[in-house]
Amino acid sequence: GQSSVPQDLGEVSVVNSGDHHTCAVRAADGQLRCWGLDNEGQSSVPLYLGEVSAVSAGGYHTCAVRAAGGQVSCWGSDSDGQTSVPQDLGEVSVVSSGGDHTCVVRTADGQLRCWGAGSQGQSSVPQDLGEVSAVSSGGDH
Repeated sequence: GQSSVPQDLGEVSVVNSGDHHTCAVRAADGQLRCWGLDNEGQSSVPLYLGEVSAVSAGGYHTCAVRAAGGQVSCWGSDSDGQTSVPQDLGEVSVVSSGGDHTCVVRTADGQLRCWGAGSQGQSSVPQDLGEVSAVSSGGDH
């Protein structure tokens, strides 16, 4: 289950929990490990991922920032486009996965970008928001 921490995990630098799964970045090598519910592939870390600097577990999806180049990779459920990373995103410093949406902070200009579900306005970033340094996504907000 989502609360059964792998015994061989070792020291971690980042931990994040979603609705029914948990992910951690191993301090020794930057490798991502996820466990818990995997019905949409949200706990199945892609083999190509490599070292990561940040991770965010959402409802039924997971996103991580790759340490080399700051690119975002997402996997799991894409029911509302939450794992469909925009092609023009560029390097990011922060990622936050909500229930069915994902938000990031772009490194170059500090702009917040969100995609996925928008029925509650959760993916609609105000045009006059300006530069941000952090983001935290909730279930529908």
